[in-house]
Amino acid sequence: RLISYLHNNWDRTLSLKELSEFACISPIYMIRAFKSIHGITIGEYQRRLRLNNTFPSLLDNSKSLTEIAFQSGFYDQSHMTRLFNQNVNLNPRKIRTALKKFI
Repeated sequence: RLISYLHNNWDRTLSLKELSEFACISPIYMIRAFKSIHGITIGEYQRRLRLNNTFPSLLDNSKSLTEIAFQSGFYDQSHMTRLFNQNVNLNPRKIRTALKKFI
């Protein structure tokens, strides 16, 4: 149930309080259980969801990277770029260029 909620709200910043209230469990228990089941923290899971769901937007040339960043729930374009560099080893502009070659 919590995973579905995270997937349905990937573009929002969800607090641990909000998530634990939704799941009807204590925040500490939720944090420990999530990490033991999934091997990563809830925050990392949210960041990965956000990155995965941002890829299709990079194909849309009518939107700037700043617009995509805000619509995807990042604080700003540099936040999005930093997370892409850390997780994919490419920045969004390079990803956008590479994806255009295949379409």
